[in-house]
Parts: sequence; C-alpha cells; structure tokens
Amino acid sequence: MNDRNTKKSPRPPDIWGTSSAAFYAELEGEAIDIQLITGAHLTGLLSGVDRYDLFLEQPDGHEVLVSKGAIAFVQRTVKE
Repeated sequence: MNDRNTKKSPRPPDIWGTSSAAFYAELEGEAIDIQLITGAHLTGLLSGVDRYDLFLEQPDGHEVLVSKGAIAFVQRTVKE
C-alpha cells in the first residue's frame, strides 16, 4: 500500500483552530497554568478568550491579558 493513500488530507483553513477553541472553552472558569515563550509562568482562572488573547484572573484578583503569540503552552492546573 502506498503511504500517499493512507495519509489524511489536509483540513481546509476555515476549520483550523476549532480544536483549540474547544480546548479553551472547556477550560474557561478553571485554574490553568500558562508557560510563556520567555520562560515566565502564570497561574490563575481562565476568565475569557478571544481570537488573539487569553484573560487570566490571578489569585490576587488582578486580570491579566496574555497574547496567544507569547504562549508556549497551556495546561489545567494540577491539584496536589
């Protein structure tokens, strides 16, 4: 069998990002950890998401706007 026949065809651009939108929607209102590309680490409640930014409510009550372009990864806060 040829590998060309078994590969998935690329998704059209109009549905790119739908999985990340679902991921953020699932996490909205929950505690998350954000690792920035600079190495800085942020923790707080995901209070909102738009096309380019995340809104993070920090434990001290301040809300921080984080550019998605500055994010290395996002994960649900691990409870110990």
